[in-house]
Amino acid sequence: MESRRIVDGVHADALADLAEEDRACLLRVLGRLAEGPPAVPAETSRPARRARQQ
Repeated sequence: MESRRIVDGVHADALADLAEEDRACLLRVLGRLAEGPPAVPAETSRPARRARQQ
């Protein structure tokens, strides 16, 4: 898929500017955030409003 290739390229370019040690640290911290409390959706009394799909 073309969009996936573009996104992967942008991520690779951004990480390439970091030293290997910094890259590993960043990815480790982002992984923790993705799996920790921020990954759990907040409870709400109303569902999120969605734009009308055509």
